[in-house]
Formats: sequence, structure tokens, C-alpha cells
Amino acid sequence: MLISLIDDLTKSLEKEPKNAFELSYHNKLYLIIGKYDEAFEDLNRLLEIEPDNTIALRYRGETNYMMKRYNESIADLKELLKIKPNEYE
Repeated sequence: MLISLIDDLTKSLEKEPKNAFELSYHNKLYLIIGKYDEAFEDLNRLLEIEPDNTIALRYRGETNYMMKRYNESIADLKELLKIKPNEYE
């Protein structure tokens, strides 16, 4: 079922590659099934479209951590704190 959803979103994103809503769900599905590289790609694309998207930044920080890229994870979380310093105390 999840693979089918990913396939459907992939096809839709081929037609509309800057659809932030679909990219958001696409990366979450990849995270659920443990495809971190693919999720990371989606998160980068999403952040190109919406640089201040704190949810995408948080997920990318978590994805970096899961991929053992700790310095990148810390950098993402620091950026997140710059955008919304009072929200993540």
C-alpha cells in the first residue's frame, strides 16, 4: 500500500515537481519505509521551494541523524532555532 502511494506521488511530482504539499507526504512515506536517501532528496527539494519550512528542516535534521551525518543534523537544527527560536526550547 505505501509503495503504491509513493508511486502515485512520484508520478504526480513528475508533472508538478514544485508541489510542496506532495513533496512533504512523499518524504514522510520514504521515512516510514526507511528510504532515507530518497527522503533526504525530497526534503532538499522542499527546502529549495520553501526555505523557511520548519517542519522540513526538522525532518531533514532527523534524517541526517538517522544517516549518521551528525554535523549536518546539528546544522539543520541550529537553522531551525534561528527561524523559530521560541518554539523549540
